[in-house]
Amino acid sequence: ATEIVSALWRAAVDISGDPAICMVGARAPKPGNFNVVGFAMLSSHNLYAALKSFSRYMRLVSDAAQIELDEIDDAVRVKFHLFGGRTPIPRQRLEFDLLVILTFCRWVSGRAVKPLRTRMMRPTCAYSDRLAEAFDCPILFDSKYDGFVFSRRDLDEPLPAANPMIAKVHDNVVQQRLAVFDGVSVSVRVRDELARRLVEGEPRRSLIAEALHLSDRTLRRR
Repeated sequence: ATEIVSALWRAAVDISGDPAICMVGARAPKPGNFNVVGFAMLSSHNLYAALKSFSRYMRLVSDAAQIELDEIDDAVRVKFHLFGGRTPIPRQRLEFDLLVILTFCRWVSGRAVKPLRTRMMRPTCAYSDRLAEAFDCPILFDSKYDGFVFSRRDLDEPLPAANPMIAKVHDNVVQQRLAVFDGVSVSVRVRDELARRLVEGEPRRSLIAEALHLSDRTLRRR
């Protein structure tokens, strides 16, 4: 599926002739776009807690992405990992995803959250000025990871819709969804991966686990 999404992005760029098409429609996300995880984020105490929830439950939103939070001094690095499968990921797809995440952070917080900087592993591009304007912060290209660096103080600001009771309800719903999802999703993905690899001989479990970005132990458990 992730290869198909990348193919669609390449087609969109070719058909539109606009290499900056990543900025079209990326600035109007709503909680529903993030499944029930979006509502859990919305009722979180602050943006840091919301991003932690997003990181913990990301696989309900996408099985091709992960978010990792890394604290350093008075800043928080939000690292975004996108898996492209067997084909390269178009930069527009990555830029769109990063902009959607940032826009959603601004939406749930009700303010113009501004990263200290945005980091991208890709080299600079012809529309880098437009990207910097959209992200409203410096962009460091050729970085070691894709994502953001936020001020911890900025992430600790309370969210306007914060509600501990509602947050607990959302968390319970997410946990239930996750239990069902892990059982069904992994079995379907394993079956698809086995079918693709049968022409190459008997598939090894370790290779299946690697293809699904799971440890061998996690794959056996699920």
